[in-house]
Amino acid sequence: MSLNPFYLAHVADSLDNLWSDFEEDILKDLAKRIKHSDGSLSSTAKWRYTKLRELGASEKYIQSQIAKYLKRTDKEINRIFEDAIISSLANDDEIFRQAYEQGIIAKSGYDIHDYSNLINKGVFDTYHEIRNFTKSFYASASNTFANALDMAYLQVSSGVMSETEACKYAIENLAKNGIVTTTSKSGRLEHADVIVSRAVRTGVNITSGKVMWGILDDLDCDLVETTSHMGARPTHALWQGQVFSRSGKSKRYPDFRKSTGYGTGEGICGWNCRHSFYPYFEGLSTVSARRYSMQENERIYNLTQKQRYNERMIRKWKREQVVLDAGGLDSSLATRKVKGWKKINDDLIKSNSDVLKHDYFRESIIKTNSIKNKGNVLLSIKNEFIKNSTPGLGKITFDNNFDFAKNNHEIEISEWLFSVFGGNIHHKVESKIVGVKTPDIDWNNEPWEIKRPTTLNAVDDRLRKAIKQIDGTYGGVILDLHVEDEFEKIKEKVESRLRFHNALNLTVILKKDSLVLDIVKMKKHP
Repeated sequence: MSLNPFYLAHVADSLDNLWSDFEEDILKDLAKRIKHSDGSLSSTAKWRYTKLRELGASEKYIQSQIAKYLKRTDKEINRIFEDAIISSLANDDEIFRQAYEQGIIAKSGYDIHDYSNLINKGVFDTYHEIRNFTKSFYASASNTFANALDMAYLQVSSGVMSETEACKYAIENLAKNGIVTTTSKSGRLEHADVIVSRAVRTGVNITSGKVMWGILDDLDCDLVETTSHMGARPTHALWQGQVFSRSGKSKRYPDFRKSTGYGTGEGICGWNCRHSFYPYFEGLSTVSARRYSMQENERIYNLTQKQRYNERMIRKWKREQVVLDAGGLDSSLATRKVKGWKKINDDLIKSNSDVLKHDYFRESIIKTNSIKNKGNVLLSIKNEFIKNSTPGLGKITFDNNFDFAKNNHEIEISEWLFSVFGGNIHHKVESKIVGVKTPDIDWNNEPWEIKRPTTLNAVDDRLRKAIKQIDGTYGGVILDLHVEDEFEKIKEKVESRLRFHNALNLTVILKKDSLVLDIVKMKKHP
């Protein structure tokens, strides 16, 4: 089925993290400049010279960072759109083929190049929106810095504070507020990562919806089913997981546009929406999207809103911690706040574990730069891996005399693998020959080991044993994480262990609950 809600929720994660890094880089630079202005606030002439010099240098730095991050964003947007459209269409090819074979539609094929203009426009519009945002951000960052310097000077010249106190106050305010700007008519101030990720998520969904609509027109398919997910916004919960008529002429199914608001910002495939739609053929299709009661959905919606708030507070205090460190100030309060909000979020999740899971992407300010050292680099291959997967296609088989009771965890993970990635998964019986090791599973004819680390140190230990188990030459390891440490630290452990073994052909899937946190592989540094 088209783009599922989980995919849409995380389609912009890489850019979310990238632009979080961007704001953090700017804030650290500004904090350092404010710190260095100490000693020039007592004299008006000296102050004016310092302000002009630092303001010019900071604006030059901001411009260079914008250019750098836009360049990386341009490549990433093209990749995201390509992956999303391909994934969307690949999910529906089989139902089109079956409908054609049963004579429901006259043809099953389409040429994706016929829709290249729609795709290119979606990419262009999204990138253009982000470029426009950077203009607002540049003005906001420059004003933030200029106002901080002016306030520091006034506090010193009026005798309210010493130079050191004024600089400290300015850096603390910078850390607290960050740099916010607006791109919406509502005038709501938001951080860079929020604006960019929403623009990409919305752009991808709008574009995939337009492409799907064109293909459905081309194949003469009138009925569509909408996806569904827990905790949908109340207005979307009314129509999720149902079948509609695109033409509005069906006597059995309601009008798609009128019911879902398709084509408007508030409707399906609109602003920050995680719903999409896919073909439905009477007599062939079965309603696959789960329906949630309005009461159940409202409960889940309210809980997820609380979780999102907690995650924003975790990121806010992490940002403050980084900026205070850059300005040479005490960041111990920010560190305690991070731990406090993490506990609040943990308690919320534990008391509602039936519906809530940790979202480590939203909690962390994750560095997107590759980890480099001694000629090798750890790269994320998550999107490429997902792109080449076939969820639900293939089969799970077992060796004779396989001990199902003893290997319950391995079976659970293989069923998860099958639902998320698909493929042929074969469970192996442990070798009884001394010195001969067998992997837990063969997945698409490659050996894979399944491990369940519960501490940060166990991540390294279980990965070491897994590499030994499969000889580390090819295949992979699934780390089913039950670890509460920050994801950055977990990846550092993985990177260190893979480099130690020079495991260039090994793939590591990092999962927590049902969420794919990342899929990584060592590559030789070019």
